[in-house]
Amino acid sequence: MPNQPVSDEVVHHFLENILQFNRFVIDVKQNHSPFSRHKHKCDEGVSDMRHSERMLLFAIADRGKDRPDGLSVSELSQLMQVKPPSITAPLNALEERGMIQRTQDENDRRIVRIHLTQNGQALLQKNRRHLYERARDMLNYLGVEKAEQLSSILDSIFEYFEKDREKTNAEKH
Repeated sequence: MPNQPVSDEVVHHFLENILQFNRFVIDVKQNHSPFSRHKHKCDEGVSDMRHSERMLLFAIADRGKDRPDGLSVSELSQLMQVKPPSITAPLNALEERGMIQRTQDENDRRIVRIHLTQNGQALLQKNRRHLYERARDMLNYLGVEKAEQLSSILDSIFEYFEKDREKTNAEKH
């Protein structure tokens, strides 16, 4: 049985909240600190990084854990949904900071593989701990019931988008 349609007021309020959340995310990006306008000890080594560099670090760590040979620049650009030349400058900056290392593929010398260095791993670990602490603070503020509701609602939203993507892909073929 389909859900009852929501009112225009609910849609309007939802869109206002999404816009407000988007402004919050932009503020976080500009201030380089998760959930905070204040400098924190975890910002050391990150505060002067561009957002694209931080996102690349997280992507390399996340997807690279299943790839002991490292990720190729092509794979990274697909993951980040950009063209390969677009990630060259951020990769150069990360390499200059000692956060990543580039190596040639053993089987195909045209392919460059990207690996996190120990410095890159340590920086990410420190920032993940801080992000986790800040998320815990926010969820504790909400309380157990609302935190569980938020998590469930986000699961439902992601499920909706996944079904919508599958439907769109099926219509294309």
